Amino acid sequence: MLQKSLKVVVTSIILMMVFSCGTVKKAIYSLPDFPPSTLSEIIILPPVDLRVDKKINVNLERQIRKASERAIVKKGYNVTTSEDFGADNQILEEDLKTSNSDWIKQLGPTNSRYVMVLCLVDVVSKLTFGSTANAEVAGYLYDKESGNIIWRDKGVGKTGQGGLIGMATKGLMDEDAIALALNNLLASIPKKPK
Repeated sequence: MLQKSLKVVVTSIILMMVFSCGTVKKAIYSLPDFPPSTLSEIIILPPVDLRVDKKINVNLERQIRKASERAIVKKGYNVTTSEDFGADNQILEEDLKTSNSDWIKQLGPTNSRYVMVLCLVDVVSKLTFGSTANAEVAGYLYDKESGNIIWRDKGVGKTGQGGLIGMATKGLMDEDAIALALNNLLASIPKKPK
């Protein structure tokens, strides 16, 4: 009985993720008239943990950067990861939202042009007679050559399950909420035209 119910929950979550991947949404900001076909290669830097409360353990590399890399490649873009933040190794939220072209031009590896930074803004979970989790992520794509933000957006994800199954799967709720938030975030990146 418990295994059958768990299979139903997992199947439901997978279906929600699949259907949310196809959703196209409008980004908070997208540089007007910027053609996605000009993006030769996107360099994804290590994710930034902007959470105030960091009690919940999150594997940022696997859950955010690797998952984003796979999703962006599926949209037709060339993606590379880099550990090099450039001149500024201590990135703050205020820095990410800046339109300071000097800061943008120093971000990431010196030979790169398009640099993406992904952030975990928040993740919380609650255990009652069941469990719920909420997550928020943010993303920024910069053109170092022009010193502009090309795209920025945020994504939210909520998941939950009632009863004993929800209580037993509380540890999975955080990961599911982050995955849903990431899908919501990346839905505003258009597919690259062929």
